[in-house]
Amino acid sequence: MASPLRVGLKPRTDLEVNPDPDYEWRVIGSRPSFEVEVDDLDTTEGWFRLRADYRADDPRRTAPVLRTVHPIGGTSRALQIATNDEIDKVFHVLSGTTALFVDVPVTTGGFTMSAPSLCPISQPEAALRMTSKVLRSLRKEPEARSTLISRTLNTIRRGGPSALRDQLVADYEGLQRRQAGPLTIDYGSWVKWHDTLDDLDRAAVASIVDELIDPPLISVVMPTYNTPERWLRRAIDSVIEQWYPHWQLCIADDASSEAHVSKILAEYAEADNRISIKIRELNGHISAASNSALRLAAGSHVALLDHDDELAPHALFLVAQAIIGDPDVDVIYSDEDKLDHRGRRVDPHFKPDYNYDLLLGQNYLSHLTVIRRALVDDVGGFRQGFEGSQDYDLVL
Repeated sequence: MASPLRVGLKPRTDLEVNPDPDYEWRVIGSRPSFEVEVDDLDTTEGWFRLRADYRADDPRRTAPVLRTVHPIGGTSRALQIATNDEIDKVFHVLSGTTALFVDVPVTTGGFTMSAPSLCPISQPEAALRMTSKVLRSLRKEPEARSTLISRTLNTIRRGGPSALRDQLVADYEGLQRRQAGPLTIDYGSWVKWHDTLDDLDRAAVASIVDELIDPPLISVVMPTYNTPERWLRRAIDSVIEQWYPHWQLCIADDASSEAHVSKILAEYAEADNRISIKIRELNGHISAASNSALRLAAGSHVALLDHDDELAPHALFLVAQAIIGDPDVDVIYSDEDKLDHRGRRVDPHFKPDYNYDLLLGQNYLSHLTVIRRALVDDVGGFRQGFEGSQDYDLVL
């Protein structure tokens, strides 16, 4: 038997040391990944067996994925790693492979993964191990085993050893995916693990904000019209409760016929001098009302907020960080979700990096979108006649 290669496990993205002593690592983003460091990887070719201990705090977890990256065409193969508290994977490496990654399921909150063992094995041993796993998975399904054996014999007759190898690998990978199971984690648990902040987070943000020399002013632009009191108050409160204090809330009411709207707006404006309001005398619809709100804006960037939206408490802090990190940034947008009638977060929309072609087909930026105010002024603000799609028209 060949000796295991010298390998290391290097955290690459969206992982940090877990303060919970029960688990070594914690997922902190949407693409958690390790790099498996192997000496002379680009000159390595053949079959390998990857082994490691893996333990996670989510019993419904999906399995980690092994990715091999090859420079020809930027090829990246993703191979499911079935796990029962351990990783045991047979796979093939092509000469010239530049990287091996283990992607951890984003459903995992905390987990422990040992340094992997990577051992070269012969092609017959690889075939034996894959065949054994496939046959064991079918030990309680005699008809399926018979079908597999019959299909294997036909494959040998028609395509020879190379066709048999391809079938075996396909059966083995299919088994790994089935054993890993479907993604069963609910969004509420994802929020708990990845997007729930506490007093320590708030204190950390406050410390950063206190040290800012020239914090950007962000003008939140919000048109209103006959907004139900509950939603209007929650929208305004979500701005007031921002952990980043350097904001201006610009509200233009489009001549609401419901008397409570103007009373609530006046109440908030009197209580907080960062809130500016404009009560329009004539109803001009949402584009005109949004332009009235824009004329109140004094910040370098404007954030577009509907009258029934709510901001996460750290939203404007992250926007400010993006502006400070790149003072020339023109447009910033975020992921979003919805709130059900009980106030629970549902229906998440995780958005891609900037995608021009996708943007031509739909306004995937949506909310929260923040745009440099000078740029909005240059294009004349919101065009009337595009009500209902005024944000999309502005972005285009």
